[in-house]
Amino acid sequence: MKKASLVVALALTALFFSACPPPADNTNTNSENTNTNTATEPAKELATTLADLEKGAYDAVKSKNGQFFEGFLDDGFVGVGRFGRGGKADIPKMISGSPCNIKSISTSDAEAVELGDGVALLTMKLTEDGECQGKAVPSPQWAATVYVKDGDSWKAAYHQSVPAPDAKGEFPEPPEGAKDSPPTDADAELTTALSEKLKAGWEAWSKKDAKWFEDNTSADYVSITATEGRSDRATRIKFQGEHKCEIKSISHDGQRTTKFGDNVVLVTYKSMVEGTCDGNAMPGAIWSSSIFVKEGDTWKPAFYMGTPGA
Repeated sequence: MKKASLVVALALTALFFSACPPPADNTNTNSENTNTNTATEPAKELATTLADLEKGAYDAVKSKNGQFFEGFLDDGFVGVGRFGRGGKADIPKMISGSPCNIKSISTSDAEAVELGDGVALLTMKLTEDGECQGKAVPSPQWAATVYVKDGDSWKAAYHQSVPAPDAKGEFPEPPEGAKDSPPTDADAELTTALSEKLKAGWEAWSKKDAKWFEDNTSADYVSITATEGRSDRATRIKFQGEHKCEIKSISHDGQRTTKFGDNVVLVTYKSMVEGTCDGNAMPGAIWSSSIFVKEGDTWKPAFYMGTPGA
């Protein structure tokens, strides 16, 4: 399978592009949605609209209907998974030729937030029954998709998924030729500036500096990680000051920006983290995605998702 990392584009049948599941003794119970805010009616309507679109994509994955993704994905689509990043070009063919067999895919806990004019983030939980190369696929998972308006239609412009902390199942062997295929950098100067903000955020996390996150994240901030599942801003800020991680070193590489408009930017990159959390070794490589929104003259993180590398 050439450039197999591109299958991450909602191809949940190719779960070898998701994150490694947490250790078996992980006792974290924060795998469910921790957002206690009551969603507004427009947000509920948006979540319903986008979740229906997403369900159509999962049905196409299950039936190996690769042609569906020709119209479903934005031309600038970026997918992120265990082997890095990939784009739209080869996805339809790979969906049609997927070696996985999925009996069912169900969705729940859909939430949506409008990041900017014609740009929305959908996060939801997926439960699957299927196998790849004789192994049951990890389930449940958390998934995130950015949708952008194209005329009167929504198209998927970014997707990433990671097994929930309580996921069961195994990953198949990595496909031959799997590698990172980074997108073209949209703005080198902006990439440099946002990379400095990312570095500051990671350093604040390592030092358990919750105030940095209070001062620098957007009001609707959301994060998804392999150990915490989905967290809203308040939960994440609390976690930042109380987490049980001891970090020795952090570095980042391969930063690329993808613009979803003048005021919404995705940064994808590879993080190398040395340390432990709850006594368990960090995965080392983490393929990360951060979305920034512009508030006045200031760029603020609105979303983070990390997928441990294979």
